[in-house]
Amino acid sequence: MLGPPGSGKGTMSKMLEEEYELYHLSAGDLLRDQIKKDTIIGRDIKKFIEQGKLVPNHIMSEMIKLDIIGKDKFLLDGYPRTLEQADDIKDMPIDKIIFLNVSLEKVTQRLSQRRMDPVTRKIYHLTFVPPPDEIKDRLIQRKDDNPTAIKQRYEIYQKETHPVVEHYRKSGKLIEIDGEPLPDPVYKDIKEKLIKLGLK
Repeated sequence: MLGPPGSGKGTMSKMLEEEYELYHLSAGDLLRDQIKKDTIIGRDIKKFIEQGKLVPNHIMSEMIKLDIIGKDKFLLDGYPRTLEQADDIKDMPIDKIIFLNVSLEKVTQRLSQRRMDPVTRKIYHLTFVPPPDEIKDRLIQRKDDNPTAIKQRYEIYQKETHPVVEHYRKSGKLIEIDGEPLPDPVYKDIKEKLIKLGLK
């Protein structure tokens, strides 16, 4: 599952995970778990993320490979993010790549209203997925969800990750989806295209 920050990769991945009984491997969750545990690698990862930079390829690829051992039905969410990472997993049995195409304007609108519950780590959106009233006061905005960081992350995505999209487009494995509508229509589009390709 590829797409810019805020394109809905996590939301769509969770919906596919439940319906198709897939192992959902979120690159972002792996990174945040290391940060939460305050490991040595987690401290380094935190610095990269707060600066709006990508985590180095070798760190990301090794974490993914270790987590995927023994899994035969899996969904990679937000990985690979660079051509080097794509090369790292060229021997993995990847059937299709779903690309959520979303503009900078829409990404900024979505992420600037995203909030996280520091207790449960659950993500809310002030408009589309509003939090319960009793927890509103404790919600926080991630440092990389301010407009300046969002624009920087989107520019990094265009430079580093969009070439991966074009790489997979040439391979014939890419499924391009308009990721700007609300989640239900986007998911319906994904399912219809998967069914047409015989992936049920």
